This record gives sequence, C-alpha cells and structure tokens, in this order.
Amino acid sequence: MGIALAALTLIVGTLGFYYRHMDARFAQEGVPAQATVLIKKLEENTNSDPRFLLQLGYADEQQKSQQGWVAIPRPLWESLHQGQAVDVTYLRADPSKVRLADPSLHETGQLQLKLATVCLIGAALSFAAWWWKARRPDSP
Repeated sequence: MGIALAALTLIVGTLGFYYRHMDARFAQEGVPAQATVLIKKLEENTNSDPRFLLQLGYADEQQKSQQGWVAIPRPLWESLHQGQAVDVTYLRADPSKVRLADPSLHETGQLQLKLATVCLIGAALSFAAWWWKARRPDSP
C-alpha cells in the first residue's frame, strides 16, 4: 500500500509542479493577444470526464498565424461560438502554447500539489505502521 501511495505521490506531484512551472513561464514570457475560436471540440473518454476544447487562431508578435488548443470549463465552452474573439496569452518562445487570459480558467497545480501531500502523508504512515509491526516482538 505504501509503495502505491508513494508512486501516486510522484505522479500527482509531478503534474502539480508542471502546472506551477507553466504558470511561472506564462507570467514571465506571456504575450497577450486577441484570438478567434476556430473549432469547438468535446473530447469524451469512457475512463474520464469529458474535456471541453477550443482551437484558437491568433497572430504572434511577428504577425505569423498561430493555432493552439485550450481546455476550458463547460459553461464557458457552451457560451462561446465559432468565430468569436477571446483574449489569450501565448508563450513568446513557443507560440503554440496558449491559454485564456483569465487566470481563473486554467489549471494552477494547487489541487495536484495538495493531493500529492496527502498521498505522501499516507505513504509515510503506511511505512511507519509496517516498521512498527516489523519491530514488535511476536505475541503468543
């Protein structure tokens, strides 16, 4: 059990740190732009919740046409239509990486880091219980 929790901690923690890293990159290298909704896509998978995606088209600083996909909450996805303008931020070094300008609409990694902490505590408690049981003399 402890090994499974430790593995889950590693996976979830990695996701959390990735989101935090991307937040920092967008804060430092982000370029604001006006984008147009090109495609609305609902991605359904039997093993997970549906993802509501937009393909956005926008021009970078050199006026080159760029495209990128973003996952957004369902209510916002339902309110947008093809051809509608939205405010975005893209990465100067990699213009295909884009997110909506409103920071409340993208992952921050906080949930993943909290979940990783809970898993790490569970793994530590599991290891402590195993260690205590292994050191305890057998009782008749």
